[in-house]
Amino acid sequence: MPDPTYVRNAFARIADRYVLTNHVLSMGMDFWWRHVVTNRIKRLNPETLMDVASGTGDLALKIQDEMPACKVIATDFCPEMLEHASSRGVRKTMVADALNLPYPDASFDVVTVAFGLRNMGDYELALKEMRRVLRPAGHLFILDF
Repeated sequence: MPDPTYVRNAFARIADRYVLTNHVLSMGMDFWWRHVVTNRIKRLNPETLMDVASGTGDLALKIQDEMPACKVIATDFCPEMLEHASSRGVRKTMVADALNLPYPDASFDVVTVAFGLRNMGDYELALKEMRRVLRPAGHLFILDF
């Protein structure tokens, strides 16, 4: 499992160029993948959504723009990444570790994580936390390579 301190520091160093990095690494397919995920989420018509490991907010921003009535919260454990998300237009951000989310049980209709699960120090604990904050019959969307 990745070391959390190493991961946080690495993302803090690349925050300025992270958006471009994802586009290059996926050969531009990340645009399509976010489009598909957003369309699937739209069909659910959620009131609340948390984007875990949101980074610079690509997915949160797309969902927020496509579903203005949905309360979207972008979380990440790297404040530098969330600063970019805010500057790009993500309205609500919170510094939070996916292994210990600061929300009560059953808080969200949908939880998303895009290109972030692979960097978490404990996948099982992260998934349990995401499940914990989902409402009954809520939906978890994982987008990754």
